[in-house]
Amino acid sequence: MKAKTSGLFIVGILSLVICLSLVSATITFSNIPTLSKSGNSANITITSTKNETVTLSGLAIIVEGTRTITFTPLNTISLVENQPTLVTINYNVPSGFQFNVGKTYSTSLIVTDSTTPTPVSYTQTLTFAVSDFCTIADNTNLDITIDDIQTTDRANGLKSFGSDEDFWYPLDNVKIRVNIENNGNEKISSIKTEWAIYTKDGEKITDGDESTFSLSNGDDKDIEFSFEIDPKDLDADTQDYVLCVRATGDDKEFDVDTCSSDSQDVEIRIEDNFVILGEITIPETVQCGQEITISGDVWNIGADDQDSVYVILYNQKLGLNNVKVDVGDINSLDSETFSYTFKVPKDASLDGKTQVIEIRVYDEDNDIYENEENDKSTFTPSLKVSGGCGLISGQDVLVSAALASGGKAGQDLTIKATITNAGSDKTTFLVSASGYDAWASSATLDQTQVELNAGQSKEVIITLKVNSDAVGENIFDIGVSSNGVSLAKQPVSVTIEKAGFTFPGFTGNVINSGNWYLWGIGLLNVILVLIIIIVAVKVAKS
Repeated sequence: MKAKTSGLFIVGILSLVICLSLVSATITFSNIPTLSKSGNSANITITSTKNETVTLSGLAIIVEGTRTITFTPLNTISLVENQPTLVTINYNVPSGFQFNVGKTYSTSLIVTDSTTPTPVSYTQTLTFAVSDFCTIADNTNLDITIDDIQTTDRANGLKSFGSDEDFWYPLDNVKIRVNIENNGNEKISSIKTEWAIYTKDGEKITDGDESTFSLSNGDDKDIEFSFEIDPKDLDADTQDYVLCVRATGDDKEFDVDTCSSDSQDVEIRIEDNFVILGEITIPETVQCGQEITISGDVWNIGADDQDSVYVILYNQKLGLNNVKVDVGDINSLDSETFSYTFKVPKDASLDGKTQVIEIRVYDEDNDIYENEENDKSTFTPSLKVSGGCGLISGQDVLVSAALASGGKAGQDLTIKATITNAGSDKTTFLVSASGYDAWASSATLDQTQVELNAGQSKEVIITLKVNSDAVGENIFDIGVSSNGVSLAKQPVSVTIEKAGFTFPGFTGNVINSGNWYLWGIGLLNVILVLIIIIVAVKVAKS
């Protein structure tokens, strides 16, 4: 039994050894070179965790135009356990091979470990030095550095959606600040700053330059330039680009032209579904009553085509109460236009004020477009209202008045006022009465607000409670205003007579200052009749 156990133990050990022998080695690369565009060889270090022979392959040719970079084939090499081995890679760059700015030129070295039944391959990418934006030599006296990248809002309340140097969106307003320094001992003159953006395939999508200047030795200067990325220059499948800047100048120290460059990788983000406003046309200053048009471009800066896009315009004071304007279908990285015409209200509260118009862009599901940072496609252009606000007295409103009833002291006096809208727009008028305090205790209007279309009239009944001692000609004013602006103040003259009195059941007539003599004669006659009757009665008794 003991011998059997020992035998099983030995078999287990042998099995373990066999299994370990079948475990593949681990290959690592170090001292990875950058391939020189003017050289013909480079060294790389390869290390294995086992003693083995490995196969080298890969190193595919690189083609640009009609010229090709070729690599000398590698076969097999022997590696000693954990001992770094130097491998030389030979290549040929033909004369006239054009390394495009911004484009990455690379190949791959493949090392295959064959120590197990299933070979394991390890790959290392080898890349040529990035092509310099400079086309003339750099003598190191002139130096340019990208100092700052910002995304800033566009004109007319159109925002940018990018995040400075992290990423941009198409149409973002991008501002770049570079620093140029003269590190030499003499003046560098005719310094020109240039910039360009390339794809990683070396295709230039935009560029620009700034005016020339000079720098004395030891001096430096900051230059800023800005630009917007035209969506039509982009590819929906490409988001990785290279920003390149350079400064060229005449170096007096060596009497040569010199150049310095700098570059930075940038991401121009293109989402699946994102539609925004591009350029917008809106007047800076308008007048009340003026007819204006707001128009603009609506850009699909996403990768997918969009259907049934529309915009909503909102500013309550301007009468834009969520006005919908259809835009239609928009292809990827393309645009369509919208336009809306309206009349600025004649509203005195608008005069001299800046009005912000909110414009929102919606998809076919009635949702506002937004990007992955949850920024909504909402924009806020503005205009200033100046002049022409409020109606003009005597031209846009007419006021007339007539006595309806009354006219005696101590009684109610009723005036019928007629308000006419002589303007061209529908207007709400406020009506009031004033200037009656000396002869009436109050004035009541059956309506203090009338809304009239152009040319329409309405009557307003004004009832004044006349004081008991009022007499003769008296005046009060009918006032008309709109939106806080006084439009008319119409004086109205009324004649008040002194109130009389009656003897109920006696004469049925009113005694007043105009007929006292008649009442005197009548009274005298009554007295004479009474005397005659009294005398006649006495005579009859006697």
